[in-house]
Amino acid sequence: MKEIFKEISGSTSQIFAVGVGLLYLIIGIGGLAFVGVQSFPLLPHGTFIIFGMNPLHCIIHLVVGIVWLVASIRFAWSKRVNIILGIVFGTLTLLGLFNLLGFLGVNGIGNPDNFLHLMTGAFSLYFGTTASEGAKPIMKNHRSSNSSSSPWVQ
Repeated sequence: MKEIFKEISGSTSQIFAVGVGLLYLIIGIGGLAFVGVQSFPLLPHGTFIIFGMNPLHCIIHLVVGIVWLVASIRFAWSKRVNIILGIVFGTLTLLGLFNLLGFLGVNGIGNPDNFLHLMTGAFSLYFGTTASEGAKPIMKNHRSSNSSSSPWVQ
């Protein structure tokens, strides 16, 4: 486990992935606690804060949150996942605007989920591309007995 966390660099891409991953995880858990999973219908069960929710929508939020948290472990993973999920959330925004996500409780142009998806997609693409340009993972200053004379370990 310790070896995994050596890769965490604190890049903007990784920090964004941790933050938004936690947010989506909390939204998923809170939504499931609110709407429950009884009979698992696809129609919205209710409104969580301002968002229409059903169990499927909450489970998708949980999975997306977990994916972002796992991707935050490595710089390259976080960049790639931020770009992929940015495209996915941009696509979800368009589908929601055209009322094609009713089975998730996202109905029509004024639905708050469309704005959440738009902002998530835009920020995700930003932190996967522009914000991470030139960002190098921070190398740990670590010497082992059989390493080269360089103090920087990759």
